[in-house]
Amino acid sequence: NKLLLGDWSNQLVLDTQASGKASDSLWLVTLRQAVDGVPVDGARFDFHVVHGNLVAFGVERWARVTGSAVPRFDAAAARDILFDYLQAEPGSLVETGSPELILVPTDPRRLRAGEWTGTRGAGIAHALVWRLRVSVAGEESRCVADIDAAFGKVLSLNDETRYERVKGGVF
Repeated sequence: NKLLLGDWSNQLVLDTQASGKASDSLWLVTLRQAVDGVPVDGARFDFHVVHGNLVAFGVERWARVTGSAVPRFDAAAARDILFDYLQAEPGSLVETGSPELILVPTDPRRLRAGEWTGTRGAGIAHALVWRLRVSVAGEESRCVADIDAAFGKVLSLNDETRYERVKGGVF
């Protein structure tokens, strides 16, 4: 409904992995947001349809993207920025997977947490980033880094290694 929700038709992409028949009477439909082919990280519309009737819908991280979806530099430059930031010796880091160009929802105030007190609908901004995954050569560690594709800054660097170890048995 364009009148109620606005016109998002040029940013909707059907998520075929998350959509489909869940039971005899329930269908789940998930639409992801993409701008000029660049996905918005975590942005989704979810619809639950029972016996042909829309019974529930929800949205997460959805907002108008006002910035450009065209990077100022390529993935190779993002890799160089990350490796310089980490002061990595040649060959010490290995890329695990291909670089991804994505739009990441952010707080327009650049705060990490807190109650939103601004204008309704203005609570999400976006950063265009190159997402790179790297590991230390010869180790199982895995890190994911977001490099700002407009300004060349490392926006985040997170360890996504699963350290837990389960040991035991059933008696």
